[in-house]
Amino acid sequence: MKHSEIRYYTPKKKSTFILDPKSYHAALKDPFELKELESYNMVKAHIENFKKLVVMTSHGKDSLVLTHMVCMASRELKMEDKIEYWLNNTLNLYPEEKDFWALFNKWLGIEKQFRIFIPPKLPNGKQATVWSVAEYYHEMPTFRHLAKSKKTKSGNIPHCCNWLKKKAVKTHMTLFPIDSRVDCKFIGERGQESLNRRVTILQRCRTYTVTTREAYPIRIVKPLAFWEEFDVWEYHKKYGFPKHPTYENHHLKRMGCASCPAYIGWEIEQAKDPSRHAMLKENLKRLLEYGQIERYNEAISNLREHRLMPELWGQTTLV
Repeated sequence: MKHSEIRYYTPKKKSTFILDPKSYHAALKDPFELKELESYNMVKAHIENFKKLVVMTSHGKDSLVLTHMVCMASRELKMEDKIEYWLNNTLNLYPEEKDFWALFNKWLGIEKQFRIFIPPKLPNGKQATVWSVAEYYHEMPTFRHLAKSKKTKSGNIPHCCNWLKKKAVKTHMTLFPIDSRVDCKFIGERGQESLNRRVTILQRCRTYTVTTREAYPIRIVKPLAFWEEFDVWEYHKKYGFPKHPTYENHHLKRMGCASCPAYIGWEIEQAKDPSRHAMLKENLKRLLEYGQIERYNEAISNLREHRLMPELWGQTTLV
């Protein structure tokens, strides 16, 4: 795709795959060096063609690669003033995260371009946190398919994700004058991470314009869509990244909210980490309180099967 075509290409039908699945799987098998070069060139092309760009980062392992790549490309082009790095502090963090944010930003030299967003208050006046959002909607979040009656305005996105990760950024974006709005977002998602992310890549490829779910139409770019986990760690090693202690300290392959009960296997991961045992018990307590008995029983059954937290094994409840 030529640089001049990047701004204007948008698939006509979201439901139609514009990327052949065979091509996607072939791209996954490309050597690391080719993926790095191709992704870097994609980043440079967008920096050259857009006016104001942000990197949405969690400062997890994938986001760090994207942050570094965009930083290096913008410096090569002498266009650092176009870039900002935005991070949502969900208030649901591992204890090592904040110190690492500061360490990595100083190492890369992006402290002045880095902005942290705090979740807003709920309609009831309480600060939005994972627990207050669950209490407000009287349900614990899940990434599994939601019934139509349970969908948020953002589709199958749990309410807590909407409040803790999206609302503050959307509000901030509306504050820019029309002629200086953010017109491009870099996101460090990889297709390998989940089925939903693979489908989105097949439907829209790695660069596309969205007209919903954002404050206004904006370009979304996912340069790491074809990367595998091996490629991510290879990039960390190649450029000598500071070591992120959270992964080793909490036995993580992916890092999200510390107490999140929305993904498959959450109870096993939290049971293996003594620092999160209190979060696990709180999650189970609230599943019962909000009448999500089937999910509660499933979690207890999984703990029993993996021989974890035996003090909880006998607490299954009839649906």
